[in-house]
Amino acid sequence: MFWAGPTDFLFEEGHSKKAEEIAQFFLGGSVKDIPEIYQEASPINYLQPDSPPVYLVHANKDSLVPYAQSEKFYTKGKTIGAQVDLLTVQNADHGFPSSKIIPITPNPFVIIEMCLQFFAEHL
Repeated sequence: MFWAGPTDFLFEEGHSKKAEEIAQFFLGGSVKDIPEIYQEASPINYLQPDSPPVYLVHANKDSLVPYAQSEKFYTKGKTIGAQVDLLTVQNADHGFPSSKIIPITPNPFVIIEMCLQFFAEHL
């Protein structure tokens, strides 16, 4: 289960300044200074056809970790034959805060239910 997390630290499309600062803090420097560490920290580099099942949950309007991160991981997984599923949360930002005007879809209760179903099937 992977909730809105970065899957490829070298994939720079749509990264915010805040995301870069967080990565630098946890990884010990910038991607320009230590690209090998960023590569080693990227889950996408460890995805194999026989990897355990992965369930990605990501908001399509995530301003911290771009939704494209999960799309890229999902696409690679499907391409190599890994068991990967992607639940896209519509109209939501990182952490899924919802707007009072436009509700997120699926709603939080359905998201939790789908995650519990994944665990029930794979644990």
